[in-house]
Amino acid sequence: MASHPSLDTLFQDVRYTLRTLRRNAGFTIFAIMIVGLGIGASSTVFSVVNALLIRQLPFHEPGRLVWMANHDTSGLSGQTTQVGHFLDLREQSRSFSELAAYFAFYGVGDNKLTGLGERSV
Repeated sequence: MASHPSLDTLFQDVRYTLRTLRRNAGFTIFAIMIVGLGIGASSTVFSVVNALLIRQLPFHEPGRLVWMANHDTSGLSGQTTQVGHFLDLREQSRSFSELAAYFAFYGVGDNKLTGLGERSV
């Protein structure tokens, strides 16, 4: 069976590359690390850009979203909402069709808010 000349050339190039890399192990390791870091950095940047700029928010009518935050004077994050405050706001609110909350600090006895589009506590 006759092989294709360009495949023979490709296999010769691959064999030569592997022999060269085997002779200089320090360079090989360095090159592999640089390529790995480049791939990792590119993946990270793409993930952030995709999440923030490309993909739409997973909400019906995302242009009508409102961000509400606590006024926090204790030094903790004012960008989160305590579970009790959220439950009270959800019960008493007449202006919003749905509410969602985020609380970064977990404490024993805290409620767990879960759900995929429907209200659940």
